[in-house]
Amino acid sequence: IERLFGPAVVQATETVTMRYYNATGSLTASTDSLATYSTKDFDTHNAYSSGLFTAPVSGIYQVNAQIVTTSATAVRTNAISIYKGASIVYYRYYGLNTTTGGTNLDNTISGLVKCNAGDTISVKVNDNGASPTILSDNTRNNLSIVRVGN
Repeated sequence: IERLFGPAVVQATETVTMRYYNATGSLTASTDSLATYSTKDFDTHNAYSSGLFTAPVSGIYQVNAQIVTTSATAVRTNAISIYKGASIVYYRYYGLNTTTGGTNLDNTISGLVKCNAGDTISVKVNDNGASPTILSDNTRNNLSIVRVGN
């Protein structure tokens, strides 16, 4: 049996869903950086690669993302965004003011994104701390996308 995939062969009623976790790496401070989730839990159409989800069929997609960053800076902010192509469609900002650095910032975002087949969805994170990094954490760094309608 040969499995066919791509915009022309995915049926309008077919389930499209994926979940990846374990985003890690260094960030450039105060810059939107692509969050690349490296470990696949499931991906029905192998639609996620190198930080980009490519919609295999047109429809409305529910996007849920979580990221945790750390930095030595005591007063800092963290933002997480959902992008469709090069445009931000959802943005969430979180600020932290502590007396010591090294505190983790957890941030979550969720939203519906209307896509045509071939459109891309990505998650970017922005942390203005000194040398921010994404913490290696399988339960607090995750991305799930599911097609919920036409």
